[in-house]
Parts: sequence; structure tokens; C-alpha cells
Amino acid sequence: MCSPIKFTPVLIFYLKSVIIEWLSIDFKAAFNIISHSYLFTILTTYGFSVRFKAYIHGMYTNTSSSILIYGHTYWPKPIKRSVRQVCPLSMQNFEMCLDPLLHTIENSLTGIRFGNKSRIAVMAYVDDVTLLVASPSEIPRIRTITDQYVAASGAKINI
Repeated sequence: MCSPIKFTPVLIFYLKSVIIEWLSIDFKAAFNIISHSYLFTILTTYGFSVRFKAYIHGMYTNTSSSILIYGHTYWPKPIKRSVRQVCPLSMQNFEMCLDPLLHTIENSLTGIRFGNKSRIAVMAYVDDVTLLVASPSEIPRIRTITDQYVAASGAKINI
């Protein structure tokens, strides 16, 4: 089980007499922690072609990292998680892995309404996720959703 997550209100503001809490989720080493098996599952779930998945799989399978000291290579270690930060696809790979969390939160929270139609509950830019919580009673639901995401993806949330 994951350690407790503490959500700190970043900003509380009033919108037509409704209190909205603005919460932030901070991922620990976001790009470095995503499980490769989770990435491959996401690619399949989103319906990418077998050929494209084979390219991505080839980039992430049987990779290792070593330390080079004075021309000698030491300690080759297999890499089983992280998206390649030097790869032009790394941002998209990470965002695809984050997308299920964002959709689940968006569909689970009340959020805030703008006019009669528009509603927003979650905003994200790369690994910075901001939640608009209309009621403190929604926080246990957020905790459950984030725990499930952490268990599935290998991600870690800073406390």
C-alpha cells in the first residue's frame, strides 16, 4: 500500500458563493518512474498499430544503463521503467500514460461550472496536475483514484 497522500489547498476562491479548492498533485520524478509494461498496455488500449507498438517496444525492451569511469563500463543495470527524455516521443508517451488518470478524475469530480455547459475538474501541463474540488467530501475519492493509478503505472506522488 502507498504511503498517505496529503493534498494541500494551493488556492481557495469564491465563485458565486461556492468555495472551490484548488489542489495540486506533484509526481516524483515523473518521467523516470512510469512502468514500461504500463506504457505498452496504454498503447494497446488506445489502439495503436502493431507496427508502431513494435517500434516503441524496441526502444524500451532490453535496455540497460551503465556507468563509464575512466573509459571502463561498470554496473550494467536493466531499465524497466521511465520514458526516454531524449526521445522526441517521450512527452507524448508520458502524456498517454497520464491520460487515464486525468479522465478518471474529470469524470469523478464535480468540478466547477462556467455557464450552463462548461465544467472543469482537472487541468494538467506535462506532470503538473491541478484539481478543482467543489467539496472536501471529494478528497477520499481523489485518494482512491490516485492510489489506483500509482499501483497500475508505477508512478509516485510527492507527499
